[in-house]
Amino acid sequence: MVTVTPSIYKKANYDVERDFETFAIAGKSPMLFVTNASNPAKNMADAIAMAKPKPGEVAVGNPFRTSLPHLASEMAGQKISVKFQQVSFTNSSQGIQQQSMATLRFMWTARAH
Repeated sequence: MVTVTPSIYKKANYDVERDFETFAIAGKSPMLFVTNASNPAKNMADAIAMAKPKPGEVAVGNPFRTSLPHLASEMAGQKISVKFQQVSFTNSSQGIQQQSMATLRFMWTARAH
């Protein structure tokens, strides 16, 4: 939560870069950007090309609000100047189910270890 707060609230009472020092990496969370096989977009470049001319219209799922995949999706969108419509579920399996039924075009999720 310490690193998320400045990203989602305008007035955090601290600056992560100035007020904290990293002394250990506790873990890593590899993420996947997935789509259904029937989707015409077959890679990230295709997804970007699909979403760029339609800001906020191309839906991208994530396991839940403020999850690492949700934040990664928002950060990626900011870096590449693409606005996706975020669809947050209560867990990854709901999003994967929507993917399998092709009712959701894309999903960011964490890879199980």
